[in-house]
Amino acid sequence: MMDCGACGGKGSARELNLPIVKGLVGDKTVDVLRDTGCEGVVVRRGLVGDDQLTGKCCLIVRIDNTVLLAEKARIQVKTPYLSGEVEALCIPEVICDLVVGNVPGARNPDDPDMTPMVGAVTTRAQARQVVRHRPLLVPDTPKHTGVDRRELIRLQQDDEAIKRMGETVMSENRAGRTSFFEKKDGIVYRVYNDEIRGGANVRQVVLPESLRKYVISVAHDTITGGHLGIKKTREKIMSNFFWPGMYEDVARYCRSCDICQKTVSKGTVQKAPMENIPVVDVPFKRVAVDLIGPIEPASEAGHRYILTLVDYATRYPEAIPLGRIDTETVAEALVDIYNRLGVPEEILSDQGTQFISDCLREVCRLLGVTQSTTTPYHPMCNGLVEKFNGTLKKMLKRLCNEKPKQWHRYINALLFAYREVPQESTHFAPFELMYGRTVRGPIQILRELWTQDIDEPEVKSSYQYVLDLRERLTDTLELAKKQLESSQARQKKHFDKKTKSRCFRPGDKVLVLLPTDTNKLLVQWKGPYDIIKRHEFGKTYPRSKAGDRPTKRSLMTSATDYKRRPTRQEGSLKTESFSGLLYVRLHQALPTREHDDDDDDDDDAAAAAAADDDDDDDDDDDDDDDDDDGGGGKCIFQDFFLV
Repeated sequence: MMDCGACGGKGSARELNLPIVKGLVGDKTVDVLRDTGCEGVVVRRGLVGDDQLTGKCCLIVRIDNTVLLAEKARIQVKTPYLSGEVEALCIPEVICDLVVGNVPGARNPDDPDMTPMVGAVTTRAQARQVVRHRPLLVPDTPKHTGVDRRELIRLQQDDEAIKRMGETVMSENRAGRTSFFEKKDGIVYRVYNDEIRGGANVRQVVLPESLRKYVISVAHDTITGGHLGIKKTREKIMSNFFWPGMYEDVARYCRSCDICQKTVSKGTVQKAPMENIPVVDVPFKRVAVDLIGPIEPASEAGHRYILTLVDYATRYPEAIPLGRIDTETVAEALVDIYNRLGVPEEILSDQGTQFISDCLREVCRLLGVTQSTTTPYHPMCNGLVEKFNGTLKKMLKRLCNEKPKQWHRYINALLFAYREVPQESTHFAPFELMYGRTVRGPIQILRELWTQDIDEPEVKSSYQYVLDLRERLTDTLELAKKQLESSQARQKKHFDKKTKSRCFRPGDKVLVLLPTDTNKLLVQWKGPYDIIKRHEFGKTYPRSKAGDRPTKRSLMTSATDYKRRPTRQEGSLKTESFSGLLYVRLHQALPTREHDDDDDDDDDAAAAAAADDDDDDDDDDDDDDDDDDGGGGKCIFQDFFLV
């Protein structure tokens, strides 16, 4: 029995001036009300199909204390308060199309972290009524030094380097020199001939050491500085000031800028060289699993997801349509595959809740299966099954154009088509590597019909057949292993052309490229973090802790060294301290065949200042190497974990 205050009101929510927002139920746009007095999710019965009903019912106590019997259904919702697959109660008359009550994961209207829902419908009139107040973003401006002409002369006189220059001002021979020092009205200047301006003399104030950092900060950090790159910042300063070693000082300051380092584009950080993992040559020893969905529209049988599994040794795929993706459903589907093909020794998956739940861990423990998970935000680690997912979705899209709700009926036929075709990385068909024989498909049948040439099977005893089959499988898998190793070597050679070896040690500070808090598709550099441990390929990955927070794995390719800016206090350099913890793990799957997608050059001055060793402000994004069949069994294993 459930209490719902929004189920018994008279009139609509708009007539009662209740806070209504737009949302989606399936692919239908609806009005959504957040009711903190309701204990569940309530939906108008007309928005729910019969195939979505679960067959269960529940009693609802309305606001007027009347009791109503409502059917339960599993629906897909997208609202600012709640998104995903939920269990809802269906009633014919409700104050709003969808009422979101106090269910796990529901957000309140006054939640400050609420962001606009992707895909929600907002009219142009509503958009014009929304007034968004954005805070003025003003960077920290260096405090005024209070230096006037008299103070500048005093600082120059006290500076040892300028003292030595002053001694040579009157004695140096200026004949034939393009630059020289002079003193005018007590101030030391550097004068040089600017050939670009027709040989005109440019007079630069020679800065004492105490004012140099302030000038660089004004030229780089302020609003008018704009965090430009090394070259532009230096040229801005050189038009008025000079000091010995200013090239190196400006470069060091720009490269150690915290804002520039955290906003540098990803392409400026070179990838780490690829490392190969041992090739698996035993069928069903290691498998990779993943989920596709939700698929819209759902099939006639109520399927919205597909569980996919690919064997690393043979590339043999399996796919099972699912109506739900809770842990129990996924576990039952995996056991169904194991019943037909055998239980693997190792299973690789992402860190979805279905795969890392206690239920599935217990199933794997009982069956003797070792679980491995990918690095967060790095689908390339599970590239083999990810590539198969893309191929399967492409084939389904092409076949189900006329009958989109019949897609679940094509899966078995598409699996047959995929299994009988030789893979580029192994040069053998997955079916042949799994069963030791070629599959008799439509093309072979067509040849037999046209030529009437049918091979007569050789009569053998069962014992001899088993021996021959075992020998044929052994030879075939050995050849496939050699082909995979050759593909690995070829891919590594191609991949390493645009990589740079990097070695992080415990105690080093790094920035890590991570998704933002509100959108995992938007990434930014975060940190700095301290590296506490490094693991090479093939070793275990302990879950060390810092305080009460567990460490997280991070990629070497998504980490870059953090350049700390020294601060001068009382004549000594004091290093600024930072908090954070990083333990590194690199786990990157690499393609079987790669092609280059050249990104356009990004004129990012901040990126150049933070990452480029050159003096220009142009940043070239690295080429992205895509996958052909999901990685050919290659990964990089080098780890960092972050808190």
